[in-house]
Amino acid sequence: MGPAGGRRGRARGGGGARAWQGQRGSGQAQPAGARAGPPPEEERWERAVGRGGAGGGGPPLFSARSAFNGRVEVREYDAGGGLRLRGLEFCAGGGEGLFQGMVPVGPAGRPTPGARPEFGYVRTMASCLALCAGALGSGGVLCLGLGAGCLPAVVGAAFPRGPPEVDVCEIDPEVVRAAALHLGFRAVGGDAKSQIYLNMVQRGGEEEGRRPRLWIGDGAAHVAATAEAVISGRTAPLAAILLDAFDGKNDIPAGMASKSFLAMCFDCLAPGGALVCNLQNGWWGSPERDAALAYMARLRSDAACGSLISCVPRDMPQNVVAAALKGVDVAADEELMTSAGAFRRAADRLVQRAKAAGGAFPFDPAEELCAAGVFSVGLVGNMLHERAINK
Repeated sequence: MGPAGGRRGRARGGGGARAWQGQRGSGQAQPAGARAGPPPEEERWERAVGRGGAGGGGPPLFSARSAFNGRVEVREYDAGGGLRLRGLEFCAGGGEGLFQGMVPVGPAGRPTPGARPEFGYVRTMASCLALCAGALGSGGVLCLGLGAGCLPAVVGAAFPRGPPEVDVCEIDPEVVRAAALHLGFRAVGGDAKSQIYLNMVQRGGEEEGRRPRLWIGDGAAHVAATAEAVISGRTAPLAAILLDAFDGKNDIPAGMASKSFLAMCFDCLAPGGALVCNLQNGWWGSPERDAALAYMARLRSDAACGSLISCVPRDMPQNVVAAALKGVDVAADEELMTSAGAFRRAADRLVQRAKAAGGAFPFDPAEELCAAGVFSVGLVGNMLHERAINK
C-alpha cells in the first residue's frame, strides 16, 4: 500500500493497491469494468504515514539487520491531533517498507499495543474468536508471528484472568527486540532460551496484568511439537491458532503454507476450535489473489475442516482473513454464522466471556464482523467457491 506523499509502505500481508470498484467473492474487483463504489475512510495510520514531515519518516528509533526479514525498523509518525503512532517495518533491500503493525503512543510516551488495533485485519482476526467462543473456556490461543505485538496484546487484554492462555511464537529475535524496546510488548519465556533473551531486552515495571508466553523459534516446528503433545495427551488442545506470519518479501513462509502444516494445526485444535489466517488479497487474476485462493483450498480440503469462512475487513480489502473451524459445519448450523444476527449473537457471547474474565475488547467484535465482507467457502472437486453470507 502506498499512501500519497511521505514514507511509502504496505501493511503486513497487504496485496498492493486498493480497488474500490466492487468485489467478486472475497477478492478485490478489477480496476475497470465494474460499478464504482465509495471508498472507505482512510485509516489514521495511513494519514500518519502520508503526512511525512516532523516525526514521520524520520530517523528510525530502532534499526537492525535481520537474518529473516532484511532490516527491522521502528519509526514514530505524527497522526495529528496529538496522536503519535509507532510502526514496525520490514525493509528488505530498499524500496517501500512492509508495515507489520502500528501501536499508539500515549501522552507519557508509552506505547499501548493493547489499544484499538490500527490495522483492520487485526481487529477482524481477533473478532473471529467469536466463531470458537465455546472452546475458549478450556483451550489456549496460539499466535504465530508477533509483528508489533498488537494481536496477542488485544487477546490478552480481553482475558486478563483467563482462560484462554495466550502463547506467541516468533522466529526473528530482532522483531522481539524491537517490540520489547519500542512497542510496549511484554512476555514471559515459554522456554529457558526465550526467557534469557527476554531478560536482556525487556524493560521491567511498565506493564500490569498477565503476560503471554513467548517462544523464539520456527513456528512450524512449534506447531509440530504442540500437535504431538496434544495427540499424546500431554497438553490440552488449543481453542484457536492465529496465523499472521509474513517474511520480508511479504510472503507466508513456505513451511507454514503446506498441507502437512495445516493438518498439524488442526491436530492442535479442540473440536470447534478455529485456525484463523491473515492472507494477502488482490483483484481476480493477480498473484496475491491466486495465492489466497490456493491457501484457502488447502484449508478447506483438510478432512478436519468442517467449515471455512472468509472475511474481508471493511477498511483493508487488500487482506482477507480465512477462519477454518474444526469439525463444525457452519452451513448446517442455523445458530452459527448464517446472518448478521447470528454473527452479532456469537460476538456478544465472546464479549460476555471477556467480561467474565475481567477484560474487554478495545473495539466491538460484532461491528467488525458485520461490517466485513463475509463468505462461506466451499470446495467442489478442485474448484473453490464463495457464497456471501446474508447480512
